[in-house]
Amino acid sequence: MAEYFKEPEQVLDYVHEYIEDRSGELGLAFVGYGEERLIPEYPAILITAGPVLREIHGTHTFQMTFVLEMWIYHAKLSESHRIRTREDLLLVTAVRNAMHDNLRLFADYPTNIDPQIIFGHVSAEDPAFINRGRGEAVVGSRIMWTGLSQTRFK
Repeated sequence: MAEYFKEPEQVLDYVHEYIEDRSGELGLAFVGYGEERLIPEYPAILITAGPVLREIHGTHTFQMTFVLEMWIYHAKLSESHRIRTREDLLLVTAVRNAMHDNLRLFADYPTNIDPQIIFGHVSAEDPAFINRGRGEAVVGSRIMWTGLSQTRFK
């Protein structure tokens, strides 16, 4: 069995670096790690770890499901609602396509050598009007990414 990611921080670190390396082509000015409060530039994305589910999959094997939430903040409130919504959806599409270009989180992407998970995909996209606190509200979306892995136990 291949050696896949076993811990949520491994998945979060990989995806954060993967998106940060592509931030320019995705149209993102800032890529945040975890629940950062300060977003210095927009559009931005915050990538956070969600639940980890483990179930018995076979002899001495856990099937693990990792969940990441990616919060996209558009924030151009000077634009019309229609333009903001469309631009936000374009950002979501770009991030989804980037994640779907690397469904196995290859260690040596794009040569597709050494997969780090069995399979991962964007499982949900939710447009939202996000309240950032202190009266700051931005147009944005939540993307949920789900990845499957396996690990052995004794």
